[in-house]
Amino acid sequence: QYPVYLFLNPNGELLYKDNGFKTPADLMVLANKVLGLAEQHEDEVKFEPAVTEYKEFFDYLQQYRNGNKQPDFLRGLAYKMREYNELYQVVVDDYLTITGPQNYLNPSESRFILDFADNVHSMAYSILTTNRNFFVSQFSKAEVDKTIEKAIRQFVVSLANAGNTVSAPDLKQISEKIRLSGLSNAGVCEISMKMLYYEKAEKWDEYANAAVAFLGTGKEQQPELLDNIAWNFMQQVAQPEMLQKAQLWMQEAINQKPANFKYGETCAELMYTVG
Repeated sequence: QYPVYLFLNPNGELLYKDNGFKTPADLMVLANKVLGLAEQHEDEVKFEPAVTEYKEFFDYLQQYRNGNKQPDFLRGLAYKMREYNELYQVVVDDYLTITGPQNYLNPSESRFILDFADNVHSMAYSILTTNRNFFVSQFSKAEVDKTIEKAIRQFVVSLANAGNTVSAPDLKQISEKIRLSGLSNAGVCEISMKMLYYEKAEKWDEYANAAVAFLGTGKEQQPELLDNIAWNFMQQVAQPEMLQKAQLWMQEAINQKPANFKYGETCAELMYTVG
């Protein structure tokens, strides 16, 4: 009788077997029954190191759900949750709320804030951007800017994925986030983020115009970025004048790294497409 339900212990041994259609309520009863069996045989289980580590992590989560809000515990749990790709923002906010604003600029806390300022809606991000000069003095301008740009990039991708059309309010939000970020290269960052937004939203005419503006800022670009933009042009943009610009970008990429055969392939594909 199908389906069949097999429950294994961490050693890979069959702990319980059942079959047949079950309602959600039936599955909850079955799960609780199997958990009871697992607890009875827990001493017989030989946990592998990785399994033991995950079991410890699960115990930490359970402590948190049971109300453990000790600062040192929350700090360690936040790093553990990030390691296991769990959503950690609520735990980070709990930690920062408990430690209080008077401690945010202590050297011992600044590393934690920088590590978790990866969401533009988070407390850590707000603290970082509000006190940007302090964090630059503690770490470096490059590291602080990289953290801020990464958070904004994730925000832009989430906006683009949330809707099927380009939205003026979305673009306004992107501009506002960058304006408030304190980035020294805010102008270039805004163009590149809007270009990313158009790419994810698959609005290729707008993407092409943003790319031309971005690459026209006079800043030397990485050849890999030039290659990616030129490839998108070749695949998605039909205007001959735009494709000719892409050819020039690929020539620049080849000049920077003449030994990279991939850039030569992109350039050849462009020449074939342009005709």
